[in-house]
Amino acid sequence: MKRRWIALLLVLCLCFGLADFAAADEFEDSVNIDAVIEAGKQMYSTFEGSYDTVVKSDVGAVGMGILGWRGVKALELLKLCCSKAPSFARSTLGENLYNEVINTALWTASTGSAWQTRTFNDTEAAAAKTLISSNIGIAAQNELAASDITTQARHGWNAGVRTEAALLYYCSAENHYGPGGVKGFMKSVRGALGLGADDLITSLDQFHNGAVQAGVSTLAYRTKIYNYIKNVLKWDTTGAHGVCPSAAFQDVPPYTNWAHEGIDFVISRGLFNGTSDTTFSPNLEMTRAMMVTVLYRHAGEPEVSENQIFDDVPPGRYYAAAVTWATNKHLTKGTGSRTFSPDQKITREETAVFLFRYALLIGGMNTSRRGDLSVYSDEGRISSYAKEAMSWAVAVGILRGSGTANGQMLLPKANTTRAEIAAILMRFIQFKESR
Repeated sequence: MKRRWIALLLVLCLCFGLADFAAADEFEDSVNIDAVIEAGKQMYSTFEGSYDTVVKSDVGAVGMGILGWRGVKALELLKLCCSKAPSFARSTLGENLYNEVINTALWTASTGSAWQTRTFNDTEAAAAKTLISSNIGIAAQNELAASDITTQARHGWNAGVRTEAALLYYCSAENHYGPGGVKGFMKSVRGALGLGADDLITSLDQFHNGAVQAGVSTLAYRTKIYNYIKNVLKWDTTGAHGVCPSAAFQDVPPYTNWAHEGIDFVISRGLFNGTSDTTFSPNLEMTRAMMVTVLYRHAGEPEVSENQIFDDVPPGRYYAAAVTWATNKHLTKGTGSRTFSPDQKITREETAVFLFRYALLIGGMNTSRRGDLSVYSDEGRISSYAKEAMSWAVAVGILRGSGTANGQMLLPKANTTRAEIAAILMRFIQFKESR
């Protein structure tokens, strides 16, 4: 019999969402929940009315406070006020309303329905307004706000929302549409973005731009919240508060894709620009000109004299200074006595050579380490001039092999894409900064 009761208790815990708290440590460690709570209070107070608002005629009886409580939430607020200051609450609400509040269950099918349709008369509304606008009432609202926003943010986190601004946006959606409605809201946003059920919404802009199927009113509400976050809280797409650095680029794969982290990294460090205002072009193959430009940016773009060293690098090109710098620092000798071949695609082994020489230049990268290239089935395809660099890159984890039907391969002659170089550069810089 005892086992049956334990099993029933576990089922009830799952039903009421208590199992969600298993991920609490990860959630609390991964997001500044205090910032989300404080911003959530500001947002709800702006859009849902002031602390002392009581709406008599609204369905839901009392439209109170910073979370725009309706129905059961209004009852929860009044109950909390009564528990914190029974004598004050009793004298303020009057005996009948006080007893109704403290004796009504927070949520059942019948009481929930009753409180969603209960209307206050003028006397009750004035009494409730006095209570919730007192110091006790404001403290109670803040307490419930923190609790509700934390719970909503945790729901969003578990649903795959992974930045503070997007979590705040999710909290607003959940509060506005309810726990059931927000699921439809999220589903339609994910569908509009071409995301799967497990893909993550990481960008406030992506979250905002997704089409919502519920109609114009939903879009208007969503836009209002978006504008508040972006324009009032200043949580924009520059990387503040965890907003995805690649948010402006529509062709960046979702957070679950291997390329996303590296792209975010190089954008946030100012190493890569987009190929347009809305595209990053992750699958575009990297050129020699692009590669030296990225390293030049990482070096701080020191001033150089743009003497024309190579016939195919005329002054004024976006990469001219970078080529001059790279040549002066012995990172490249060009592809011929007077040619650099700026538009030539760069291979994986050439990438390793550039990075190895750059590591020697800046120091602190343990360039004496060597890896075993013989474990790769295509070791024989590595050019002799690149073997030392490839061995070092493998040893320190900057370059990784690819598993194929022929075993692990380094693919030294394969061209590299912008996404691949972004990932390699991220590992390179992280290795340097870990020293």
